[in-house]
Amino acid sequence: ETAMDRREAALIYFDKVIESFPSTVWAQRSHFYRGMIMMERGDREEAVESFEIVLEGPKEIPEREEAASALESLQGGVGDGE
Repeated sequence: ETAMDRREAALIYFDKVIESFPSTVWAQRSHFYRGMIMMERGDREEAVESFEIVLEGPKEIPEREEAASALESLQGGVGDGE
């Protein structure tokens, strides 16, 4: 089992939490970790969407600051860096 397999499995669970408990702190945290996986995958649009949801959420979560930093780097990082 590779790290990629574990991330894909984690995505399934994060999506299930988001779908089943949308208004909870757990859904908000799941959006954060989903965004991190999407960012690692290179799926910028999905990552941005997840981080925006985290920041729009009403709850203060430990990952909020990191989500803001990740979002800022993704929005500032237009292009492929060359």
